[in-house]
Amino acid sequence: MAGWREALSLLREALEERAGPPARYRLHHAILCLIVLSEGMVSRASLAKRLNLGEGSVRSLLRRLRRAGLVEVIRAGCRLTDRGRKVLAELREVLVGPIPVDAGRLTVGERDAAVVVRGAASLVGSGLDVRDAALTAGAVGATTLVVGEGGLSIPSVPEVEVSLSITAELRSGDAVVLGTGEDRISAELGAIAGALRLLSKLF
Repeated sequence: MAGWREALSLLREALEERAGPPARYRLHHAILCLIVLSEGMVSRASLAKRLNLGEGSVRSLLRRLRRAGLVEVIRAGCRLTDRGRKVLAELREVLVGPIPVDAGRLTVGERDAAVVVRGAASLVGSGLDVRDAALTAGAVGATTLVVGEGGLSIPSVPEVEVSLSITAELRSGDAVVLGTGEDRISAELGAIAGALRLLSKLF
């Protein structure tokens, strides 16, 4: 599991605040950026829409990721470098998603997205810190589930039956962060931010 820790440390260093006004983007934006760019060449304007950021913020984010050797910016758009693909692959050892889901009554927003956090079930607790991280990222809420031998459950209310269709392999001991928002992007960013809050307990 050392690979994902090194990948997160690299991203954190790339985004470290320097002189000037505070950045509008955070680690969850950087991770979603890598995921979007893994799908192929993307223009800066399209990337700004996909990350819910202004074009100036995206230029700054890309500049930092380029200095870290993770992305390439050319006239046609932006894409991952070999190093960027390797970093993303290491992150995917422990973070699966974001995956669009319909969480129904488990969440409060219009759109939902799930991120599976491998082996993190024991870190969930009440899930309030995960929800707060998602709110800070622009989501309207987050629900954290754990995977046990009997399937999915909510740790704070284990008696509630959970039914969720998700296109990812779930393993006993995993946690599933459901980000929810008024649109797809805020749900995805919330799910990623919540998942990162869980992983922060392993550093």
